[in-house]
Amino acid sequence: MRSAIYLVAYNGFDSAAATAILLNNHPDADVKISSAARIAGTLAKIEEKKAEIHILGVGVWCDISDLQKELKRLKKLGCKVKWYGKKDYLESARGCIASQARLVADQDKSLPELVCNENNIKSAHASRLIDLTRKSLDQESALKDDWVAFFNASKNRFFKYQDYEAVIKAIRKMASLSGLDGDDLADIRNFVRFGDR
Repeated sequence: MRSAIYLVAYNGFDSAAATAILLNNHPDADVKISSAARIAGTLAKIEEKKAEIHILGVGVWCDISDLQKELKRLKKLGCKVKWYGKKDYLESARGCIASQARLVADQDKSLPELVCNENNIKSAHASRLIDLTRKSLDQESALKDDWVAFFNASKNRFFKYQDYEAVIKAIRKMASLSGLDGDDLADIRNFVRFGDR
Protein backbone atom coordinates (compact mmCIF):
# COMPACT_ATOMS: atom_id res chain seq x y z
CA MET A 1 0.00 0.00 0.00
CA ARG A 2 1.32 3.46 -0.97
CA SER A 3 1.76 6.11 1.66
CA ALA A 4 -0.67 9.00 1.69
CA ILE A 5 0.66 12.23 0.21
CA TYR A 6 -0.44 15.64 1.48
CA LEU A 7 0.28 18.91 -0.28
CA VAL A 8 -0.28 21.87 2.04
CA ALA A 9 -0.46 25.20 0.22
CA TYR A 10 -1.46 28.77 0.95
CA ASN A 11 -3.50 31.14 -1.25
CA GLY A 12 -0.62 32.51 -3.32
CA PHE A 13 0.15 31.78 -6.96
CA ASP A 14 3.70 30.59 -6.20
CA SER A 15 2.38 28.04 -3.71
CA ALA A 16 -0.37 26.95 -6.11
CA ALA A 17 2.14 26.48 -8.95
CA ALA A 18 4.52 24.48 -6.72
CA THR A 19 1.61 22.35 -5.52
CA ALA A 20 0.43 21.79 -9.10
CA ILE A 21 3.91 20.56 -10.08
CA LEU A 22 3.86 17.95 -7.31
CA LEU A 23 0.21 17.11 -8.02
CA ASN A 24 1.11 16.43 -11.65
CA ASN A 25 3.44 13.68 -10.34
CA HIS A 26 1.09 12.55 -7.54
CA PRO A 27 -2.48 13.01 -8.85
CA ASP A 28 -4.03 11.21 -5.87
CA ALA A 29 -2.43 13.54 -3.31
CA ASP A 30 -4.69 15.30 -0.82
CA VAL A 31 -4.44 19.09 -1.26
CA LYS A 32 -5.05 21.28 1.77
CA ILE A 33 -5.13 25.07 1.96
CA SER A 34 -3.66 26.57 5.12
CA SER A 35 -2.11 29.79 6.38
CA ALA A 36 0.64 30.94 8.70
CA ALA A 37 -1.89 31.25 11.53
CA ARG A 38 -3.55 27.86 10.88
CA ILE A 39 -0.60 25.64 9.95
CA ALA A 40 -0.38 23.81 13.30
CA GLY A 41 -4.13 23.11 13.15
CA THR A 42 -3.88 21.88 9.56
CA LEU A 43 -1.09 19.47 10.49
CA ALA A 44 -3.11 18.28 13.51
CA LYS A 45 -5.73 16.90 11.11
CA ILE A 46 -3.23 14.56 9.42
CA GLU A 47 -3.35 11.21 11.19
CA GLU A 48 -2.00 8.69 8.65
CA LYS A 49 1.17 6.82 9.51
CA LYS A 50 4.13 7.19 7.17
CA ALA A 51 2.49 9.95 5.14
CA GLU A 52 4.56 12.16 2.86
CA ILE A 53 3.79 15.81 3.59
CA HIS A 54 4.92 18.77 1.49
CA ILE A 55 4.31 22.24 2.96
CA LEU A 56 4.58 24.73 0.13
CA GLY A 57 5.38 28.29 1.10
CA VAL A 58 3.23 28.44 4.22
CA GLY A 59 4.74 30.78 6.78
CA VAL A 60 4.47 30.49 10.56
CA TRP A 61 2.34 32.87 12.62
CA CYS A 62 1.08 30.42 15.21
CA ASP A 63 2.32 29.35 18.61
CA ILE A 64 5.71 27.70 17.97
CA SER A 65 5.08 25.14 20.72
CA ASP A 66 1.87 24.03 18.94
CA LEU A 67 3.75 23.68 15.67
CA GLN A 68 6.57 21.76 17.33
CA LYS A 69 4.08 19.41 18.99
CA GLU A 70 2.45 18.60 15.65
CA LEU A 71 5.75 18.14 13.81
CA LYS A 72 6.98 15.80 16.57
CA ARG A 73 3.72 13.84 16.45
CA LEU A 74 4.00 13.44 12.67
CA LYS A 75 7.61 12.34 12.97
CA LYS A 76 6.58 9.77 15.58
CA LEU A 77 3.95 8.46 13.10
CA GLY A 78 6.78 7.93 10.61
CA CYS A 79 5.71 10.80 8.37
CA LYS A 80 8.23 12.57 6.18
CA VAL A 81 7.71 16.32 6.11
CA LYS A 82 9.33 18.69 3.62
CA TRP A 83 8.76 22.40 4.20
CA TYR A 84 9.55 24.66 1.24
CA GLY A 85 9.89 28.39 1.60
CA LYS A 86 11.87 31.58 1.61
CA LYS A 87 14.37 31.95 4.42
CA ASP A 88 13.12 35.32 5.68
CA TYR A 89 9.53 34.44 6.58
CA LEU A 90 10.51 31.10 8.13
CA GLU A 91 13.36 32.50 10.22
CA SER A 92 11.40 32.66 13.50
CA ALA A 93 10.46 28.96 13.20
CA ARG A 94 13.61 27.72 11.48
CA GLY A 95 14.92 25.72 14.45
CA CYS A 96 11.54 24.14 15.14
CA ILE A 97 11.04 23.13 11.51
CA ALA A 98 14.60 21.95 10.85
CA SER A 99 14.62 19.73 13.95
CA GLN A 100 11.52 17.77 12.86
CA ALA A 101 11.32 18.15 9.06
CA ARG A 102 13.41 18.76 5.97
CA LEU A 103 13.56 22.51 5.43
CA VAL A 104 14.03 23.44 1.78
CA ALA A 105 14.59 27.19 1.73
CA ASP A 106 16.33 29.57 -0.63
CA GLN A 107 15.66 33.29 -0.80
CA ASP A 108 16.69 33.47 -4.45
CA LYS A 109 14.44 30.72 -5.86
CA SER A 110 10.70 30.62 -6.40
CA LEU A 111 8.67 27.88 -4.71
CA PRO A 112 8.20 25.99 -8.01
CA GLU A 113 11.97 26.08 -8.58
CA LEU A 114 12.60 24.78 -5.05
CA VAL A 115 10.13 21.92 -5.60
CA CYS A 116 11.67 20.98 -8.94
CA ASN A 117 15.23 21.06 -7.59
CA GLU A 118 14.39 19.10 -4.43
CA ASN A 119 12.37 16.42 -6.24
CA ASN A 120 14.43 16.29 -9.46
CA ILE A 121 11.45 17.28 -11.61
CA LYS A 122 12.25 18.35 -15.16
CA SER A 123 9.28 18.72 -17.46
CA ALA A 124 7.70 21.19 -19.84
CA HIS A 125 4.76 21.39 -17.43
CA ALA A 126 7.02 22.41 -14.53
CA SER A 127 8.88 24.93 -16.71
CA ARG A 128 5.58 26.49 -17.76
CA LEU A 129 4.48 26.86 -14.11
CA ILE A 130 7.82 28.40 -13.17
CA ASP A 131 7.36 30.88 -16.01
CA LEU A 132 3.77 31.61 -14.92
CA THR A 133 5.03 32.26 -11.38
CA ARG A 134 7.35 34.95 -12.71
CA LYS A 135 4.45 36.47 -14.68
CA SER A 136 2.22 36.43 -11.59
CA LEU A 137 4.54 38.92 -9.87
CA ASP A 138 3.80 41.59 -12.48
CA GLN A 139 0.21 42.82 -12.10
CA GLU A 140 -0.13 43.85 -15.74
CA SER A 141 1.24 40.56 -17.12
CA ALA A 142 -0.80 38.57 -14.60
CA LEU A 143 -4.11 39.86 -15.95
CA LYS A 144 -3.09 39.00 -19.51
CA ASP A 145 -2.34 35.34 -18.77
CA ASP A 146 -5.43 33.16 -18.46
CA TRP A 147 -3.86 30.74 -15.95
CA VAL A 148 -2.70 33.48 -13.58
CA ALA A 149 -6.03 35.31 -13.92
CA PHE A 150 -7.88 32.00 -13.38
CA PHE A 151 -6.01 31.36 -10.14
CA ASN A 152 -6.62 34.92 -8.94
CA ALA A 153 -10.33 34.61 -9.78
CA SER A 154 -10.44 31.35 -7.79
CA LYS A 155 -8.67 32.97 -4.85
CA ASN A 156 -11.17 35.80 -5.05
CA ARG A 157 -14.04 33.24 -4.82
CA PHE A 158 -12.32 31.74 -1.77
CA PHE A 159 -12.22 35.05 0.09
CA LYS A 160 -15.33 36.75 -1.25
CA TYR A 161 -17.80 33.85 -1.21
CA GLN A 162 -16.10 31.45 1.23
CA ASP A 163 -15.82 28.94 -1.62
CA TYR A 164 -13.19 26.86 0.16
CA GLU A 165 -12.83 24.43 -2.73
CA ALA A 166 -12.20 27.09 -5.41
CA VAL A 167 -8.44 27.30 -4.90
CA ILE A 168 -8.05 23.51 -4.65
CA LYS A 169 -10.00 23.11 -7.92
CA ALA A 170 -7.75 25.72 -9.55
CA ILE A 171 -4.61 23.91 -8.36
CA ARG A 172 -5.95 20.61 -9.70
CA LYS A 173 -6.57 22.21 -13.11
CA MET A 174 -3.11 23.80 -13.03
CA ALA A 175 -1.64 20.34 -12.41
CA SER A 176 -2.54 19.38 -15.96
CA LEU A 177 -2.76 22.78 -17.70
CA SER A 178 -5.25 20.97 -19.92
CA GLY A 179 -7.50 23.90 -20.62
CA LEU A 180 -10.09 26.14 -19.08
CA ASP A 181 -13.81 25.62 -19.63
CA GLY A 182 -16.54 28.20 -20.23
CA ASP A 183 -17.25 28.68 -16.50
CA ASP A 184 -13.55 29.26 -15.83
CA LEU A 185 -13.35 31.84 -18.62
CA ALA A 186 -16.46 33.60 -17.29
CA ASP A 187 -14.85 33.77 -13.83
CA ILE A 188 -11.73 35.26 -15.41
CA ARG A 189 -13.73 37.89 -17.31
CA ASN A 190 -15.60 38.88 -14.13
CA PHE A 191 -12.38 39.05 -12.13
CA VAL A 192 -10.54 41.10 -14.76
CA ARG A 193 -13.51 43.45 -15.03
CA PHE A 194 -14.36 43.87 -11.33
CA GLY A 195 -11.25 42.71 -9.45
CA ASP A 196 -11.79 41.72 -5.86
CA ARG A 197 -14.62 44.14 -5.14
